Amino acid sequence: MSDSLLHKDIQALIARLKHQDLSLGMLEKSLSRLIYDEVNLEYLKACGLNFVETSENLITLKNLKTPLKDEVFSFIDLETTGSCPLKHEILEIGAVQVKGGEIINRFETLVKVKSVPDYIAELTGIAYEDTLNAPSAHEALQELRLFLGNSVFVAHNANFDYNFLGRYFVEKLHCPLLNLKLCTLDLSKRAILSMRYSLSFLKELLGFGIEVSHRAYADALASYKLFEICLLNLPSYIKTTMDLIDFSKCANTLIKRPPRARHQETLVPFPLFEKTKGLLNIIKATS
Repeated sequence: MSDSLLHKDIQALIARLKHQDLSLGMLEKSLSRLIYDEVNLEYLKACGLNFVETSENLITLKNLKTPLKDEVFSFIDLETTGSCPLKHEILEIGAVQVKGGEIINRFETLVKVKSVPDYIAELTGIAYEDTLNAPSAHEALQELRLFLGNSVFVAHNANFDYNFLGRYFVEKLHCPLLNLKLCTLDLSKRAILSMRYSLSFLKELLGFGIEVSHRAYADALASYKLFEICLLNLPSYIKTTMDLIDFSKCANTLIKRPPRARHQETLVPFPLFEKTKGLLNIIKATS
């Protein structure tokens, strides 16, 4: 079975679990109907899906009911030697793992590559010589797989990082990447009023104080700080991890435009409320 077909089947299974928990027998029956290869519950859990048993001896996806404060989010960023996972390599991986508004784990590594194009070296500051003693892609991805566990995968323009890693997980580790995915680009379009939504623009707009760009760990940390600001502007019905993921996938317009912006001749991209300023000070102190 191709990786893309597996993901489609997983999405169909998640959609079903949103409506009802399943017995283990019903879940296995669904898996055999949707997924025709030798795929079982334990395999899917090892690939990043967070299946749990309820008190009624039914199976559900934990993220469907996990309050945001109890979820583990892994903010990921990659530097690569180009934009195509079929012919380019992963150059650097940076990650910050967060639970309840606190950083609980960090991951950062260069990756040994065959070459670094000049324009990539200029953009990132990473030369080919810097990677000579770095772990191989296989070694780095093994560590990242353990780091991720069944946390939620979060990145800015997440499809790029997720698809790049997904291709390498299959090629190097022989397993798909199935962790639930959240995109802070999509989320910020729903929660923040701004003229542009690139990470570099939002960093400057919101005053994150992270000088480095196009380095994996710094950009992963910036994605986390952006996420924290987005959480301040959510509608009250967002309670669980899946609520937040579904909300981020809605139409790319704000639920509510900040009132002050309506009456100004010059549009302020995002008025910083007092609680936002306080949070930014807290985040800066922990970085």
